[in-house]
Amino acid sequence: MVAAYRGNLFDALHFSDWDQLNPKKKAWQDTLLGLAYGGNEPSVHFMRMGGVADNFDDWNGIYQNCLVVEEQFIQEDNIKAYMNYFVSNSDLAVTLNQVAASGFIESFQADIGRGSMSINDLVNRLDLHILTCIDPVTGAIDGGLLAREDNDYQPLSLRSELRRFLERGDTRDLVRLVSVCARKTYQERWSAIRLLQELYKATLALFPDEGAVSASPKAVAARGVWLRKLVLWSVTLVSWETRLTRHHMAAQESFMRAPDVKIVALDQLCRAYLERTSRDRAGENCLSDEWDFINAAFARAVTRSAARYPPRVTTLVRRIRSSAEAVQQARWIKELLASATAAVSAMPEPQQVQASIGAKLK
Repeated sequence: MVAAYRGNLFDALHFSDWDQLNPKKKAWQDTLLGLAYGGNEPSVHFMRMGGVADNFDDWNGIYQNCLVVEEQFIQEDNIKAYMNYFVSNSDLAVTLNQVAASGFIESFQADIGRGSMSINDLVNRLDLHILTCIDPVTGAIDGGLLAREDNDYQPLSLRSELRRFLERGDTRDLVRLVSVCARKTYQERWSAIRLLQELYKATLALFPDEGAVSASPKAVAARGVWLRKLVLWSVTLVSWETRLTRHHMAAQESFMRAPDVKIVALDQLCRAYLERTSRDRAGENCLSDEWDFINAAFARAVTRSAARYPPRVTTLVRRIRSSAEAVQQARWIKELLASATAAVSAMPEPQQVQASIGAKLK
């Protein structure tokens, strides 16, 4: 891809993306001649090398009259130079030798051979590779994660990615979960409210059947570990509702458009969950600094529970309470059980809501 620019940036500026315009050969030739010999208004032109652009006779004239920025495809003879630049300027504290030793180049050799990898592809894959295959503290290379990167590159559904994140609890699966949500918000235009509802839906789907009975002590222990993770994730998700949706709510009250930070907030939510799991493993009260948000979230759930179609968050609060009863009684779980029980006791039963609505309709 080549970007050719001519003129003063602060004058009226015309942009042309020739890939989108799909012009005839004469239009190409006229534009390239204008760039080579002057006389055009200030303009920026994005064009893919090949075809008419390659066959133009006077690129020297263009280079003399324009600023030409050329983006090359990644090849075997230039990938190390690009890697050296991006690694040296990365916020991720690693060295080029670490990246090379971790098998990064070999992990997508086929893409390099086809000449189909752009600089943007390289940057995205490089960051993901560093995050998932190199320990940020020791610099050690995790071969197991590298194998997973090769085998698991295709994203799964939101529910599947959430399950993997909760099961494994590492930053690689955090990146995958956030990436799936980012893709959904872009492709399907999810608002922050829709994203939150989909997270509630996916979380509820991961709870085991309340009527199921585990047959063996091993199965009972595994169920307890899984429920403990689900309870901690669920209460973290519920307590982060306002932080996930604050951009959406602010936009409803103002004519000014603010930055959309829902994906950033989701990343922070997931990292908060991982931090709480670490504190839980260390025997700490991992919710000690979150109770204001939790109690406010439970109060909102109580208020909404009387609606004709109660939102998923009310069901999730009920599952938090019932599951907290079933898992090992750490201090934070006891406190959570008491708070969730108070919230659920203030909610009308679903049958009472339907009866109340039916009476109003008569």
